[in-house]
Amino acid sequence: DPTRVLGLIEWSKVDPLPGGRSVVEQPKATIFLEGSQRIVVTAAKARLYARSATEPPESGVFEGEVRAALHSAGSADSDEPLVEFVTRGLSFDLALGEVSTAQDFTIKGAGIDLDATGLRVVTNQVDSKLELLRVEQVRTARLSPSAFQGAFSQASGPAKPDAATTEGAAPKAPPAIVEYFITASGAVAARQQDRAARADTLLVQLAMQGGKLAPGSVAALDALSVAQKAKPVPSEAAPSTPVTDASPAAPGTLPAPVATPTAEVAQRPDDTISVEFTGAFEVRPRGNMAKSAFTDERVAITLGGNASVAAPREGVFARGDVLGYGATSATLVASAETRTEGEIAS
Repeated sequence: DPTRVLGLIEWSKVDPLPGGRSVVEQPKATIFLEGSQRIVVTAAKARLYARSATEPPESGVFEGEVRAALHSAGSADSDEPLVEFVTRGLSFDLALGEVSTAQDFTIKGAGIDLDATGLRVVTNQVDSKLELLRVEQVRTARLSPSAFQGAFSQASGPAKPDAATTEGAAPKAPPAIVEYFITASGAVAARQQDRAARADTLLVQLAMQGGKLAPGSVAALDALSVAQKAKPVPSEAAPSTPVTDASPAAPGTLPAPVATPTAEVAQRPDDTISVEFTGAFEVRPRGNMAKSAFTDERVAITLGGNASVAAPREGVFARGDVLGYGATSATLVASAETRTEGEIAS
């Protein structure tokens, strides 16, 4: 649509410099997304480069406290954003489709709380897909899938009919499915209620279509059921003394469960997942990357190196060199001196 406005740049003062460069004070950039959402970026100052005075900036650096807020359709800029990214110093290059910062940053909002350092994002603007997202160090990360999905399912406002459909023409072809590998390394530890997992590395593979999980990515929940009456677990597999998130597990030992009454969980359902690790975090298209144990899965999680999983309420405890779950076919994979306790029916 040649009439659609993609973005708007405002400032309180501009100081033109030679070579197409300029310094602007109190810049505000608004990026209008499909579905009527928008991203609003503000900073104390910005250094910009444009090929000519009549063209928008091609690259630049936002300086001082930089905020990038995602707003839902119909909300005002002063309203609470869905998600807000905060850092000090942010570089961008529209020709390369790249945004980066070497500084500490936080991302907070609906269902997400992230504290990390060093970010680089590269997009393929022709195919409208992510080519690379890398975080150098993640200190803490908390994600609530239900809160995240709930907020974004209502954020874009009412669905609009496709123009081609309203005119009686054939509907547009669905977006292509893009498979991504998400990796994390360095003493990965995750918790969700009384469930816990630890490993040296984490690999998640996802099949995305139009910004959402591709249809058929996750098998029905009853495809893999855990028996209600699990076998008794030896004391060394499930220590009775709870540990805190700060308590490290010795290599080869299972993470201790956190005592959480079943009744309390039923009254206060919480799907928040807390993840901590010391290494880098990356998201890349699957492409020519090495195959995982789940070649044909659209959604899968693999824990590698001193991997251990504890789900006390389900009666499942396992450890091994590799532990994995393919959500598309509801398949468990384990190797290298794997030990499991409990009854698993599939």
